Amino acid sequence: MAAKMAVDSVPEFQQLIEERRLLDAASLLKWLAKKASMEQDFFAGVREAVEGKVPNLYQGSAWHEAILRLDPDVIYTTNFDQILERASKDGFDTHLFESKHVGRELRRKSAIIVKIHGSVSHIEDIVLTRQDFARVRVAGSHALEVLRALLTTRCALLLGYSLGDPDIQLLFENVLDGRAEAPAHYMYTEDSLPEYEREILRDNYGIVPITYAAGRYDLGLAGLEELADQVEAFKAPI
Repeated sequence: MAAKMAVDSVPEFQQLIEERRLLDAASLLKWLAKKASMEQDFFAGVREAVEGKVPNLYQGSAWHEAILRLDPDVIYTTNFDQILERASKDGFDTHLFESKHVGRELRRKSAIIVKIHGSVSHIEDIVLTRQDFARVRVAGSHALEVLRALLTTRCALLLGYSLGDPDIQLLFENVLDGRAEAPAHYMYTEDSLPEYEREILRDNYGIVPITYAAGRYDLGLAGLEELADQVEAFKAPI
């Protein structure tokens, strides 16, 4: 509560949120916590926000089940939580962005999750700020190079992103350098995505948006489950 009151008393923080400068807002919040000697409270708050309270941790949903039915061999995620690991009953090997073995595990045909922003399992190393993103460019160079290779040679499906997210802006700018790419990837998102953002996704990042009605997450889930049905049917023995 003390940390929340401190944030409320700092108008710069609220202004950054309103301006959607989320990385700068995170930097300010982290700095405020450090200044108040509340870093551990800060990280504990992040952990609880994404994982829930022990022992009632957040569990996978029907969305997670549909994702797993797509049978992906590699998942890159910016999420800190371990919900997907729990939903898959630890069916994936997890790598943080500092890992130097992502390529090796892919060659071994291992099913892996790459947490490009870190994990609650190493809470103090999670990526929240612009300074943290700079750290990923160096410490996570191998994981990013593998991602670059995957985006060059495979079709990717992006879930839970929009162009307004600083995650996808920085991630794809790092990987694709904003250069023009023939559409090769897909983003599943709400149809409230503005047309100009759709053009940026297509023209700069080679991403084609596939949309469902805004706020109708039931329809979004139904579409993902239909895709999972088709994947399972394709892989079924004849």
